[in-house]
Amino acid sequence: MVKARKKFLIIAYDIADTNKRTKVATMLESYGTRINLSVFECMLTASQFSKLRFKIEDLIDTETDQVVYYTICLKCYTKVIKYPEKNPEIDIIKVV
Repeated sequence: MVKARKKFLIIAYDIADTNKRTKVATMLESYGTRINLSVFECMLTASQFSKLRFKIEDLIDTETDQVVYYTICLKCYTKVIKYPEKNPEIDIIKVV
């Protein structure tokens, strides 16, 4: 059995300082997709996840801020329901 090389993560944060919050959001935008103001979806390797956590945890204030990382199994990921879908994927069928 081959294990998946990437993990699907939901990353949510509550950061008090606007500058730090902006830095974290900008950082996360380079790793995944924003699905809400302070929530991102990311598909990361273990190495990417480790580097990202280190960068974020080095930046935030542990007294006032919190970041939560939810790992979602790939089987569960395929069952995610979003309503309304913000960026619906449209299947285009070409008739020849």
